[in-house]
Amino acid sequence: MKILLFGGSGMVGRELAVALVRHRVVAPLHAQVDIADADAVEQVVAEEKPNFVINAAALIDVGALERVP
Repeated sequence: MKILLFGGSGMVGRELAVALVRHRVVAPLHAQVDIADADAVEQVVAEEKPNFVINAAALIDVGALERVP
């Protein structure tokens, strides 16, 4: 099974990748795919053709969240 994992380099994503070791996990870096860009996400999904998509991405900069109007 092929799984597209966003946030694979984060704490939750790394644990998921370990737990899913029996499957083919594709985990693009944020520099490769910005999940806030719908077109970029659609493109990588179309290219990879995964069976499942998991979004484990998170923003951990609390200060940035507090600055959002």
